[in-house]
Parts: sequence; C-alpha cells; structure tokens
Amino acid sequence: MRKRRIVLWTAVPLLAAALSSCSVAHKSATVSGDIASRHQAVYVQSAVVTSGELATEHAASGTVVPVTKSNVAARVSGVVKTVDQQAGAWVTQDQVVVQLDDSQLKLAVQSAQASLETAKVNLQKAKVEMNLANLTLKRDKSLIKKDLIPQSQVDVDSTKAESASQDYQAAQAALDQAKVQLEQARLNLHYASIRAPFAGQLAAVNVNEGEFVGQNTPVFVLAS
Repeated sequence: MRKRRIVLWTAVPLLAAALSSCSVAHKSATVSGDIASRHQAVYVQSAVVTSGELATEHAASGTVVPVTKSNVAARVSGVVKTVDQQAGAWVTQDQVVVQLDDSQLKLAVQSAQASLETAKVNLQKAKVEMNLANLTLKRDKSLIKKDLIPQSQVDVDSTKAESASQDYQAAQAALDQAKVQLEQARLNLHYASIRAPFAGQLAAVNVNEGEFVGQNTPVFVLAS
C-alpha cells in the first residue's frame, strides 16, 4: 500500500506539468499566429503626383442673348447671284454671305480706268499748250520793249496764255474726278460681295438666288 501511494503522488505532478506545457504551447502558437498576421505583406501601387486645374460643370437653364446683332444691307443694287451661307451657319469676319451679279460693275471699273487714262493724256496736252503759250507771251513782252511787234500781238498771245492756263486747270480737275470715279467703281464692285462685318452666327438670310435687291435692302441678320 505504501508503494502505490508514492506512485500516485508522483504521477500528479507529471500530469500537471504536461497540462501546463500544453497551455504554454497553445499560447505560443496563438501569439505566433498574431505576429504572422500582423506582418502579412500588403501590396500597394505608386503614382506620380502632378498639379493642374480642377474643372467643374454646372447645369442651368436660361436664355442666350446675343451681345451684338446687326442687320446687314446691300450697299449696291443688283441681282442675287449666289447665297453662300444659310441661316444658322457660323461665319468669320469678312466672309462672303451673299454674292450679287457683278458683271456690270466690272464693266464700270473698266470704263473708269479708260476715262482715267484719257484724263492723263488730256492733262499732258494741256500742260504742253500752257507752257508754249507762256513762252510765246514771254517772248512778246521782250519784243514789245524793242518795238519789234505791235501791242495787239501781245494782247492776243496774253489771252491765249490765260486760256491755256484755264484749260490746264480744267484738265487737272478732270483727272482728279476720273480718279474718284475709278475708286467708286472699284468700291461698288467690292460691295457686290456682301460680307459679314464680324464673326458670328447668321440669325436670318432674307434673299434668294435670282432675286433683285435694291441699295440699302436688308440682306441678312448676324448675331454674335
């Protein structure tokens, strides 16, 4: 009986030690698992940081009112040859919207050019005649002093010199007028192409091909 009691009491400490060892092992495994979970690899992606403007959009309802609106009229009369742009189209400054028939206007330019050339020739002739008349009068005044010619001759040549001077002035005025007429003819030819005075949108086109339009007749409406 004594021997068995010793064995029993000896086994109890061994069992307690074993249980304690299992508990420690369990705690160690739990701690190791926590550490491993904390050190688990995390994958990230890098990007280059840049600066810029952040655009925002706002939706709202309203009515668009043009800042500039112009009723463009014809500066010369004529028949509409082509309508190059229609209502709703966007045009640039000086773009042709309506083209009038310019055949007669081109003839007017040619005629004005011919008149200018004639005026130049007439002025040159008048200048030669004036210079000749002045030389004759100057000679007469020198001869009259020597009593080589009568006074009546001096009077006649003096009248001729004065008339030649007036003819020259008239020829100069005709040349100036011919220049003005040529400039106007060229301007009328330019006006046959009715252009947009500024960039914008055609609100209306009031004419059609083949239609006759008079001077100052509204042709189209341009808004910007």
